[in-house]
Amino acid sequence: FVSELKEQGVFAKEVRSAGVAFHSYYMASIAPTLLAALKKVIKEPRKRSSRWVSTSIAQSEWDSPLALYSSAEYHVNNLVSPVLFQEALSLVPENAVVVEIAPHALLQAILKRGLKPTCSILPLMKRGHTNNLEFFLSNIGKIYMNGINVDANKLYPEVKYPVPVGTPLISPLVQWDHAQTWDVPKTEDFPSGSGGSNSATVYNIDINPESP
Repeated sequence: FVSELKEQGVFAKEVRSAGVAFHSYYMASIAPTLLAALKKVIKEPRKRSSRWVSTSIAQSEWDSPLALYSSAEYHVNNLVSPVLFQEALSLVPENAVVVEIAPHALLQAILKRGLKPTCSILPLMKRGHTNNLEFFLSNIGKIYMNGINVDANKLYPEVKYPVPVGTPLISPLVQWDHAQTWDVPKTEDFPSGSGGSNSATVYNIDINPESP
């Protein structure tokens, strides 16, 4: 089927899912078990904000009780329903910074095809990368460079004061940059000279239109 779609010019890619079609009615058999498990975790569902673009419920149904809250029922419905990805992407505005939060940057190709050219699309993890911590922090930096205020303090444990003896100092890491030099005038370079007497330089400017 994937080959047939490709022949028609439709982008299609087979996803490894152990032979089970996620986001379809095939998942209905495990829905009750998942619902019971999620209800233990999501005890007080939070209301979905206006920035939450749902891919499991059509926009025309966003005011329905199921769509209003991030509830256990909402996430179970997400598992057993088709993904309305194109509909959701059409609602992402120009110049948006889109961050893919997933174990692998699986949706990068689809996002680049479906989003507006002015959008910045950044993944946080990539399967097979030699150093995913470096990859993660690099893209956090790109998020900041795209104008998003990143709270870097959240990346480190909270500092307890006073700090223990032996805590490394940051001062050895700070060095003067002598790549450029600047001329610094000396006392004798000023009109008063080195004698310290008061003096002034007077410029007479003739603003007469007939002045040469």
